[in-house]
Amino acid sequence: MLAPLAQALCSAPRPRSVLAWLRRSPSARLLATLATSQEEITHELLDDLPQEPATRYVRELLVHAGILSPRQENLVQLELWFRAAAQHLPAAHSEIIRPFAEWFIIRDARRRATRGRYSDKAAHSDRSEIRAAIEFMQWLDDHHLDLRALTQADLEVWLAQANPSRPRLTAAFIKWTNKRGLTRNLEYPGYQRPAPATFLDDDDQADQLRRCLTDESHCPWTSASPAPSSASMDCRSPASCT
Repeated sequence: MLAPLAQALCSAPRPRSVLAWLRRSPSARLLATLATSQEEITHELLDDLPQEPATRYVRELLVHAGILSPRQENLVQLELWFRAAAQHLPAAHSEIIRPFAEWFIIRDARRRATRGRYSDKAAHSDRSEIRAAIEFMQWLDDHHLDLRALTQADLEVWLAQANPSRPRLTAAFIKWTNKRGLTRNLEYPGYQRPAPATFLDDDDQADQLRRCLTDESHCPWTSASPAPSSASMDCRSPASCT
């Protein structure tokens, strides 16, 4: 089964580098383990291994060699990460975090992956939102607070005490709990981008407008730089629009 990979390694332009990699790399050791096992090498087999850099690199090698089929790896890694994280959730937290993660965050990620617009950055943002929700639920326990009885004053305390990035990332979770009646219409502060620091004067602005009206090559969007579409601005939450 690994013959295509062996052929690719043998035809590499730097044989010494390949030999050094085979002797010292954790990825090469993992490949050797897989080669000597009696199991068929599949994505599912690799999914059951610790998702370490060696595992990810071996998967990429096998996909590149045509041994494994390509897949939406960013999405699958998000699913695997949450599957592992959910195992450590208290039962009371799991009842809330699981539907938030699986039916709101991950389901939306699947839609974006289907359209080919689910990047590593998007997956990182989604993991951060789920992690922030987990930390928020733990914070409630630490302060002997119940989510369903949470007040605006309690939320303001969280916003003041949490890690600077956490309040922004918790926005999606609070909006979700509001929509499902788990919290009582809590108001979450908006996060606005800083105002521009420099401005065109009136003459420069008029000149820019005149050139856009008379010469397409001066417009901010041209054939080389298409105008932004509504699809490219499709964001689920403030956290995913940064």
